[in-house]
Amino acid sequence: MKIGGVTVTPPAIDFIILERPDTPLVIQAQALDSYDEFNALCPPPEPPTKLTKEGRVTDSDEPGYLSLIQNWMEQRAAYMVVKCLAPSQIEWDTVRLSSSKTWKNYEQDLRKAGVTAIEFNRIQQLILDINSLNEEKLTQAREVFRRGRAQA
Repeated sequence: MKIGGVTVTPPAIDFIILERPDTPLVIQAQALDSYDEFNALCPPPEPPTKLTKEGRVTDSDEPGYLSLIQNWMEQRAAYMVVKCLAPSQIEWDTVRLSSSKTWKNYEQDLRKAGVTAIEFNRIQQLILDINSLNEEKLTQAREVFRRGRAQA
């Protein structure tokens, strides 16, 4: 597929380096292109219904449902972290991509491996940065676009 004559390619892989005495650790991350796999493994919870004088209505405020939604959102965030870090080829101790119950263990595994709190925050920031737009990225994209227009 092309947009404006430019072939659409997968997002670039970004990285950070965590210094270690012997060999630095390179943490690579790539933006998540879709939640399709997540939704297949973890469909969103359905709100319960309740019977009222108008008939059956969904009860999105039911505490049990709100708890399920909270857990689902936490799993979704953990999935994003684990999936985005795939280019790093991390050999997780307890995380298995095929098991949604293990995704939240990513922090525990990284800490147990010796990643410090500050380094963990840098990893999280890397993942947030590659999965979002910010003014710096937009400004850079505009400049590239304008240079291309001026050359044409």
